[in-house]
Amino acid sequence: QRELGQLLAMMGRNDDAAAKLREAIPVFVELTLRDRDHPPYLEGLAATRVDLANALRRLGKDSDAVQAYRTSITDFEDLLHVRPDVPHYRENLALSRTNLAQILHTIGLNKDAKAECMTALSEFIDLVNKYSDMYSYHEDQATTSATFGTILRDLNEDALAVEAFRGAVERFGDLARANGFPSKGFMAIG
Repeated sequence: QRELGQLLAMMGRNDDAAAKLREAIPVFVELTLRDRDHPPYLEGLAATRVDLANALRRLGKDSDAVQAYRTSITDFEDLLHVRPDVPHYRENLALSRTNLAQILHTIGLNKDAKAECMTALSEFIDLVNKYSDMYSYHEDQATTSATFGTILRDLNEDALAVEAFRGAVERFGDLARANGFPSKGFMAIG
């Protein structure tokens, strides 16, 4: 069901995707109840909730998307209790927090968005420091920093917003240079 939901989402059929993803969640819940310490079940459950949140977000069902992201965060935290040594799980947890921050910002809950984004950004900074060779962690840190800047700007925390945007631009510039792109004219938009 999850794979079909993902395919439907890629086709832009988000209502159908959400329905299929909702059908998949109880299957993963049952599997995790049978074997709570089996990471693929927990990861499947968390990832399915993220897929559902993304489909709901595209449908404009913001409050449902917020709940799905929050539940996915709990799932990823449970997964990290079982396997704390897997950086990919930490990345997915932080990405869920960034997505939640973005939608909270969209619906005007900027203080909550700030808290989620700060937590995600801290996680990405730690991941980058520990796994500096992982391109995606650097990219995630830059994107989250830009999101953080946007939230801070809307909270009228201008000095901190500028700092966050500067960090995003620097990180994106570093990524561009590391991949052979010229840095002149390269910038992030918040």
